[in-house]
Order: sequence, then C-alpha cells, then structure tokens
Amino acid sequence: MSMVKNVMNLLAAPADISSKDVPLREDIRLLGRILGDTLREQEGVETFELVETVRRAAVRFRKTQDERDRLDLEQMLDALSPLGVRSLEMPLKSERIWRAIHEAKQEALSPR
Repeated sequence: MSMVKNVMNLLAAPADISSKDVPLREDIRLLGRILGDTLREQEGVETFELVETVRRAAVRFRKTQDERDRLDLEQMLDALSPLGVRSLEMPLKSERIWRAIHEAKQEALSPR
C-alpha cells in the first residue's frame, strides 16, 4: 500500500478548539514560525518551501475533505519519493515532513 493511501486514512478534521486552548495554539504557531526560520537558515529556502507546501496541502485537505485537495496532496507526497522519503509520521506537521526529508538525505549520504 502506498504512503499516500495511509496518509489519507489518517487525516481527519480536529474538533473545535476551546477558548482555554487559545494560548497553547498561539505557542504552537510561534514554534512553527521558529521552525520555519530554522529550516530556511539550515536547509535553504527550497526545502522550507517544499515542507510548507506539503503542510498547507495537508491542512487544506483536512479542512475541506475535497477530492481535488486530496489529489493535490497525493501528488505532493508522491513527489517526496525521489528524495528518498518512504514514510511520514502522522499527522503531517512541518517538523515531521522536514525530518523525513532530512533522514532520507542522511541515509543517501551514509556509506553502506
């Protein structure tokens, strides 16, 4: 079974966020911005944009559950295969997408 089919089965829209969780959500967004800045600095703009594109597609599909958004996400996930990415942890988050790309690069560089 492809990585894409496994991903599609695990993406579900979250329940509404209560007001008590707003500070936590703000902290998570801050950490996301810090991760984005670090990705650009350490891995370059191209890797950052790839991670961000996949993350946004996953968020869009989770919210809409639209067939076209699912197909777009599948194409993006399939595009990670040539980079050596064989699996992704769920739910799709920037850090997890970056880690999969980074680990695939490291594996490709390590002697066998």
